[in-house]
Amino acid sequence: MRQTLVRNHAIRACSGSASLVADRCNVPLPSSSDDQRPAAPHWWRPNTRIKYFDATAWPKHWSATEIEGLVKKNLLDLSAPPPNYNSLASLLHMGDIDAINVLVRDITAPPSPTAIDVKRFLETCLHNAEPTSAVMLPLQERVSTTLDRALALQTGSNKRNIGVYSAPQGSGKTQLVKSFVEQKRAEAMKCGRVIVRCCKNDAGALWMTRVLEEDSTTSSNSPNKATTNSVQNGLCELIRSHVEFVTGCPQRPSHYANPQTAYATWISETARCFKITTDSNVNVDPLIVLDTCEFLAQHSHKTLVHKPSQTPYTLLEALCLSVPSPHSIFAVGCGACSIDTTDPVMLAIANVRDVSDNNQRHKDVILKKQQHNQESKWSLEVELSVNQ
Repeated sequence: MRQTLVRNHAIRACSGSASLVADRCNVPLPSSSDDQRPAAPHWWRPNTRIKYFDATAWPKHWSATEIEGLVKKNLLDLSAPPPNYNSLASLLHMGDIDAINVLVRDITAPPSPTAIDVKRFLETCLHNAEPTSAVMLPLQERVSTTLDRALALQTGSNKRNIGVYSAPQGSGKTQLVKSFVEQKRAEAMKCGRVIVRCCKNDAGALWMTRVLEEDSTTSSNSPNKATTNSVQNGLCELIRSHVEFVTGCPQRPSHYANPQTAYATWISETARCFKITTDSNVNVDPLIVLDTCEFLAQHSHKTLVHKPSQTPYTLLEALCLSVPSPHSIFAVGCGACSIDTTDPVMLAIANVRDVSDNNQRHKDVILKKQQHNQESKWSLEVELSVNQ
């Protein structure tokens, strides 16, 4: 009881209104009734470097003087009354890290933006892909140019943009994703505006788990299941975890309650962290890119049905339609990775562009690449046989 009173007094001394600060800063207080933040994505690793805006790594024995030395030089307004560093020290000794982060974030300037390393980010999020062969370069350039136009944000449009690319396994799809992002969306990725995931690699991730809850073969004992949308919840968690990673700041789940608010928070948080201006001529519109989407396309949605065919939506289709207009998503995969473009309801709310380029020239390129790979394999086998 005494510890709670001390904590509340410290919060009031630092900010005057902790709940107002928490809401404005988009960070939950530990006493909030908000949902517990899920575990970080599997590819995230905590940074133990001491940062003024995140008390996670502050030494627990620090005094008010040491906290002041770290925070003071980063205050937003040096002419304003200084914060109560003794109260911050009290919160630190009690282990109330979230409360400190809320208070410090309100009185300090955001950290200097650190541009995301595009190549490293792509290598982390996607499975390994062999280098692009010379025969595939023209195809990649053609698809990237077509896709760039198809995914361009159209302000005021009531349709979301869905780009689809399907090709046989081993035809260089993952390398095409990397090429497209590096050539057409590099600046957006540097400032956290591009999400890239491999569905197969993320099979156990929380966002994917939520999407798969809508699989027609699963059952739920939840009495409120009919009123929830797990696919949208999965999309929101995908965005929330991404923003938390690229900004380094904890993200409050209530600010990602539905796709519209999730996108608004994604845009505002990355703008704050990376100092994105609206007058930039560079395309930094939000974009989601998913690889190995056949993982989602093989699952049917529980309730959504195409008209007039009466076939169920796939979870891939449901996820793509969860993206709010006028934003865009790019789905890549093989086999059943496709979007039904015969459904008038689908076409009324989405601009769907299949950039697979399934003509004879495309097939010839894929066949040539596969023949080249097979010939290389045979040559290696012959060489090994001779050397034996």
